[in-house]
Amino acid sequence: MAFKKVDLAAIVLSGLCVLHCLTVPLLVSFTPFLFISEGSDEMVHSIFFFVALPLSALGFWQGFRRHGVIFIPALGAVGLLLMGYDLRPLVHDLDHAHNLTLPGVLLVAAAHLWNIRSIRQRALA
Repeated sequence: MAFKKVDLAAIVLSGLCVLHCLTVPLLVSFTPFLFISEGSDEMVHSIFFFVALPLSALGFWQGFRRHGVIFIPALGAVGLLLMGYDLRPLVHDLDHAHNLTLPGVLLVAAAHLWNIRSIRQRALA
């Protein structure tokens, strides 16, 4: 059941990322004086991404070894690519960059849920 803990940890991390993506713009609009450092948001994105990357890789690898469905880690990889795209230095000038992070996080979370279900179905078969 260790595989389930890795996937659940990745899902919790995705939830924290979604919470960050949805609440920070609201907080900045209501209390702009609290957000003095402009680079802090990029640092938060980097931390989330560099924790999500190995955690997701481990979860998808363990799951793939058990269920053999290649589409699950592929879906997770697309989500991670979307998340990582925002970290590129040249992208920060573009408004659409942050629009790709949230769909990426949701794809990663969906892939982890699918991973858990596929492992469970394989174990019951």
